[in-house]
Amino acid sequence: MKKLIVAIVILGSGVGPLLAASVITRAIAPAQYTANTPVIVTLTIVPDAADVLAYAIEETAPVGWTISNVSLRGSSVYGNLIKTPLYLDAVARTLVYNATPPLSGSGSTGTQTFSGIGIFSGISNVNGVSQAIAGDTSETIAPVTPGTTTGFMNFQNVFNPNSQASIAIKYSVEGSSLDGVTLAIYNRGGTKVRDLSSGVLTSNFVQTTWDGRNSSNQIVASGTYNLLLKKGGTVWKTKIVVVK
Repeated sequence: MKKLIVAIVILGSGVGPLLAASVITRAIAPAQYTANTPVIVTLTIVPDAADVLAYAIEETAPVGWTISNVSLRGSSVYGNLIKTPLYLDAVARTLVYNATPPLSGSGSTGTQTFSGIGIFSGISNVNGVSQAIAGDTSETIAPVTPGTTTGFMNFQNVFNPNSQASIAIKYSVEGSSLDGVTLAIYNRGGTKVRDLSSGVLTSNFVQTTWDGRNSSNQIVASGTYNLLLKKGGTVWKTKIVVVK
């Protein structure tokens, strides 16, 4: 079973036995993650009010994951890294954000790691104090559930490539493998415009995207296009309407 590993370290500055009472707890929901589906990450930060004067948090999601909806105002996002402001107090805070793994490539499968540091300054100025993490420490990747049918699922089939980056296409697949499954888009004359067979099997459905471009990387003209899903000798068909 593949797992998502979570780790965080709490650091101080200076010398002396301080900050042992400061706690950062991470919780991740749901209990299993899937490609292109956000998980909700919650960091509960409780500084040692008797000694902490200031602190800041840095949180790093897995490489390739997208961070969004960061709850603490003033926080900065640099790719998969979040940096909170420097808080000149010992007030407890909660940092909530969404972390979304990509459809494919680095970060979409296998063991993924979250990491972070809490930097605390206090009256005793302790240096290098680390603390065990409470809460979630690992997650398992969601297993592929064999599908019982093959065909297109509901999706928004009107697409404007001038105002939208891409259109998401979903379809179900019988079984737990994409062997022998192809997906391509054709114009009304029957000419293939683009092969779209590189989707990711997630649970019992496949999700892929189309950016409105043909195989020569040119944006297609407005009109109605046919989307053909094939498995073995069976073909499923739906339409995408391109408007500009």
